[in-house]
Amino acid sequence: MNKEWTRGRVGELIASLESGISVNGVDGIPSNDDYAVLKVSAVTYGKFNPQASKKITGNELRRAKCTPKKGQIIISRSNTPELVGASC
Repeated sequence: MNKEWTRGRVGELIASLESGISVNGVDGIPSNDDYAVLKVSAVTYGKFNPQASKKITGNELRRAKCTPKKGQIIISRSNTPELVGASC
């Protein structure tokens, strides 16, 4: 363990968890003016790929509820068995 680290529980470090949902989207890289949802491939092997997203429109916009922000940890809730729980 690194000398600067201290032992503790995850609950002491995380203020809250927020879960996204699966919404339908259009494949392709969204433009800056589009609303988008991250694909499960956005979180792989400890790296974040913001290009792994798809454009969402219409009724799907109302269903999208989670907006990731800089400094947050993203945890994959579905993927191949070895990547469920992957974080970045």
